[in-house]
Amino acid sequence: MTASGRTTHRRLGATSLLVALIAGLLGVVARPDVAVAESVEIPVLGSTTIQQSRDASRPRAIALVHGVRRIQHGTVLYYSMGYPENTPEGQIHFNSLLTPFGNRERYSPWGVGTYARQKLFDVTGRKVYTTLVTARNGDALSSDHDAAEDRAGVFFVFFVVFPELPATTTHVDVRLGDGDLVQDVPVEDGVLTPTVTAKGPIELGTGWPTIDEQKVAAAYDPAGGIYPMTVAVSDLEQAVTTREQTKSVSVDLSADVLFAVDKATLTAAARAKLAEAAATVNARAMGGTLQIVGHTDNTGTTTHNLDLSKRRAQAVADALRPLITVPGVTFSVSGRGESEPVEDNRTAEGRRANRRVSIVFTPKGS
Repeated sequence: MTASGRTTHRRLGATSLLVALIAGLLGVVARPDVAVAESVEIPVLGSTTIQQSRDASRPRAIALVHGVRRIQHGTVLYYSMGYPENTPEGQIHFNSLLTPFGNRERYSPWGVGTYARQKLFDVTGRKVYTTLVTARNGDALSSDHDAAEDRAGVFFVFFVVFPELPATTTHVDVRLGDGDLVQDVPVEDGVLTPTVTAKGPIELGTGWPTIDEQKVAAAYDPAGGIYPMTVAVSDLEQAVTTREQTKSVSVDLSADVLFAVDKATLTAAARAKLAEAAATVNARAMGGTLQIVGHTDNTGTTTHNLDLSKRRAQAVADALRPLITVPGVTFSVSGRGESEPVEDNRTAEGRRANRRVSIVFTPKGS
């Protein structure tokens, strides 16, 4: 089931309805030995499925979103996950569903947060929220997914804490791992109750995790977990990608279209793509700075990649300058080599995305 299968924002308090919901999502008969408290109300605000790592042969877990709740100094996301009952025991790994691939540092080029694959998207405010952490490279303020038992057919409850949302934000989109966005989740006040304190896993319907609000108040650099939302639109060939942020617009041109392998001479096909990029800038510019920045993947030496990125950026700038028709635009040309990837260099698709020349336009006064 994907995010489109979201239920309404009603609370499901009856045990029979809860059991039917879980059984229906897992495709099994609910376990008779799982205690479900009559007094625990369980909001189900959306659902998705999550794949473990990048291995398509691994089973998908089902994730339910139960709430996005304001607390002092932070925002709590409550969710649960479970595997279908016929899942082999050796393929049940809750922790790997949400841990970023090969990078556990919050301040990294393409991954943020110890559990970086949990995010809140404030579409109205154009911001992305990632986990609060205890120190610069410390633990996330979240559940320990390793505590969940390797049992199929059971949902376990988890939480993660994000920075405070603005008072004007009433709904957010939720991303869990590689699952579809759970959209338009309401933001409400206060923790879910009743709370339970447990070293082991918490099964859905037996209570909600206790949040240590003192740790939330002492979190390291809350503002460091908030990023501008980038809205990216690519053409069919993914040769031109336009990324819009609050104060700037960037156009990423695929180096594979602009140049031959390891070359800095523009191809014949590059001219049409540069004309598209110039049209985007001309439609939005009212004077400002145009940065032409070359990027490479991590194939080859760092020195070679830096030199290649600079030469490619200069070639684009020389061709683009006569195509910019609005007055008052200044040019800046630089190369960053392999230092600023936008995707994972360990995959062919990621390396292709990282080989690019970015045209970043910042209007005057921004």
